[in-house]
Amino acid sequence: MSAKLFKFIGVYILFLILTVFVFHRVALQGTHSFLNHWDATAQSYAWSNLNAKAAQNGTVALWDFSMNSGGSHAGEMQPAPMYPINWLWAFAEYPLAPWLIDLRLLFHFALAGFGMYFFLRGNQLHGVACLVGATIFTFVGSVAIRAGAQPNIYESLAYMPLVLAVYQAALRRGGPVWRNHLLWWSGILLGFMIIAGHMQPYIHTAYALGIITLAMGIQSDRISFFKAIGMLLMAGLISALFSLPQMLLSMQYLGDAFRWLGGDVMTKPPHIVPFEVYAYSQILEPWELGSLFFNLEGGHGEGTLFFTQTGLVLAVLCLLQRRNRLFWFGAGMMIFAVLVSLGHYTVVGWISYVMPLMGQVREPVRAMCMFTLGAATIAAMGCHLLLVRETLKRWRLVIATGVFALVLFESYIFENNRTMPLAEGMHPSTYYAKEGVIEELELLTNLPSGNRYRYQAFPNDLIPPNSGNVYELMGTRGHRATMGRPIFNYFARDWDPHSANYDVLGLRYLVSNERMEGFKEVRKFDDVYLYEREGALPVLWLLNEQGEKLAAPVESVDWGVNSVRITLEAEVSGLLVFAQPDYPGWVVSVDGLPRDIEVWDIFQAVMVSPGDSIVEFAYRPKRFFAGLLVALGVLLFAMLLSWRSFKEGLNHASAAS
Repeated sequence: MSAKLFKFIGVYILFLILTVFVFHRVALQGTHSFLNHWDATAQSYAWSNLNAKAAQNGTVALWDFSMNSGGSHAGEMQPAPMYPINWLWAFAEYPLAPWLIDLRLLFHFALAGFGMYFFLRGNQLHGVACLVGATIFTFVGSVAIRAGAQPNIYESLAYMPLVLAVYQAALRRGGPVWRNHLLWWSGILLGFMIIAGHMQPYIHTAYALGIITLAMGIQSDRISFFKAIGMLLMAGLISALFSLPQMLLSMQYLGDAFRWLGGDVMTKPPHIVPFEVYAYSQILEPWELGSLFFNLEGGHGEGTLFFTQTGLVLAVLCLLQRRNRLFWFGAGMMIFAVLVSLGHYTVVGWISYVMPLMGQVREPVRAMCMFTLGAATIAAMGCHLLLVRETLKRWRLVIATGVFALVLFESYIFENNRTMPLAEGMHPSTYYAKEGVIEELELLTNLPSGNRYRYQAFPNDLIPPNSGNVYELMGTRGHRATMGRPIFNYFARDWDPHSANYDVLGLRYLVSNERMEGFKEVRKFDDVYLYEREGALPVLWLLNEQGEKLAAPVESVDWGVNSVRITLEAEVSGLLVFAQPDYPGWVVSVDGLPRDIEVWDIFQAVMVSPGDSIVEFAYRPKRFFAGLLVALGVLLFAMLLSWRSFKEGLNHASAAS
C-alpha cells in the first residue's frame, strides 16, 4: 500500500516538475500568465475573488449581491463556489493576487498528466510510453488551450483521464456492482467535474466512458456487455448524487433565467440550443483539419487536431500494428470528436444535436477534448510498440530518451498558445487596477452607514463588469452567460437610464464613454464620464405609512457573503425594501425571530414597526443543504467500501504468507 502511495505521489511530482519546465515563464520568471483573455480575467478571476471572500469567512458563496442587481452565484455553475480548491483561498489576501490563479492552473496541469499516465499504465503500456502520451495530452492540443481561455472549463477537463483510469479499473474488478469501490470513486470524480465549474467536460467525459465501455465490454471474457452497461449507468447515477448540491441550485436558477449563446442570441427554459447555432456557429471548419499536421494560426484554437508531429508519427506506427481494445477506444474517441465538431458538415454532427446532453453544449468544437485524449492514447501505443520491439531492444534507452525529448520540446513550443506576457491582453493587474473611476465609485457608492448605491456602465464593459466581485461595488448588471428572468424583464420595461425604475433599484451612478444629458456630471477621467442620478434611492429604502419612498433610516449595515444584517434607527415603521429580486431560499428575521418576506414589485421587503431593531435577510436554500447531505452520504459510503476492500486485501496477504 505504501509503495503504491509513493508511486502516486512520485508521478504527480514528476508532472509538476514538467509543468514548471514547460511554463517556466509563468511558474519561475513571472513574466507570463494564463489570465489574459476575456473569460479568464473578466469572469474566472472575478469569481475566484468572491469565492475567496467566502472562504475567508468560513462559508460558501451561494449569492452575489453585485451581479445583475443580486443573483445566484452558485446557480450558474461556472463560478464553482463548491469546488474544494476554493477553500485554499481562506489563507490568501483579498483581492487575490493573479499569480495565485496561475499557480492553481499549474497544479491542474500536473493533475491532468497524473491521470493520463495512470490511465495508460492501466492498459499495460510501457512506462515511458505512458509518460509520452500523458505529456501530449497535458501540454498540447485543445485541452491545454482551455487553460488560458476559460480556466473553469480547463480545471474540470483536467479530471477527464483520471475518471477514465478509475472507471477502467472498476470494469476489470469483479464482484457486485454496488460494492465496487472503484466504480463509486469514478462516479464521484465525474461529479467533481460539475462542481469544478462546467457541464461541458462532464458531458464529453460521460461519452468517453460510454466509448470505453463499448470497447471493453463487447466480446470480453472479463465482463459481460450488459454488466458493463449497468456499471456505466451506475457511475452516472453516483456522479449525479455527488454533484446534487450544485445541480439542485443550477436547475432552480436556470429554470427561471435567460442564457446567452453569443451576441444577442439567447434561450429560455429549458434552454434548447437552436440548431442553426449548434450546427453552424462554433464548429470545426474543414480547412482546420490541416491542423493535424501543423499548429495552424487562426481558426478555433480549441478545435485544433495538433498533438505534436512526433505524436503523429507514433500514431501512424500504431496503425501499422495489430489492433486491440485500447486502439479502438482511442480511434473511436478521435473519429467521434471530429465528426461531432464538424457540425452540419457530417451526419454525425446533425445526429449529435439530439443525442442526450450533447446538444446542450453550444459549441460542438469543444468535443475536440475527446480527440486530444484519443490521439494521445494512440501515440502512446505507438511509442510502446517501439520500446517492446525485440529487434530494437539494444536501442531502447536511446529511443525512449529521444521520443520523450522530442515530445517535451514540442510541448514547450506549444506553450505560446496558452500564456501571454503580463503587459499584453487583459491581465488582472491592469484590468482591475484600483484607480480612477473604480476608486471613485467605491467611495461614492458605499455610504457611512453601510447602505449602498449601485452603478451602471455604458457600454457594460467600459469598466470591468464584474468589479463587484473584486471590490466593494454593487452593479445593476455585470457579465455572465445568464440572467434571471425577473430582473431582465424589469430592465426591459424601460432600458433608458432616466427611467424611474432605476430610482428604486438603487442606481445612483452612471459611467459612460459619451456625454449623457439630464444627469449631474461628477467627474471626468480621460475619456470616461461619471454621472449622478440625484433622485435615486439606496439599495435599502423604506416605504413609510404615508406612501413616501425614502432612504432606510439605518444605523449600520453589515454585508455578509450570503446575508445582510441591518440595524435600524429607533421608531422605524413601514415596509423595508431590499432592492434585489425576490428569489426562493431567502429568509428574513427581525430581532432573531423569523418573519414573512413581502414582495414590493420584484424586490424583497419586510414590514417593520417601532421597537424593531435588527433585520437580517439571509440566503439559506433548503435544497442546497439537502443535496449536501446526499453528497456526503455518497462520499462516506465510497470511503467505507474502500476501507472494506483494503481490509480484505490485508487478510488475503496474511493468508498467503
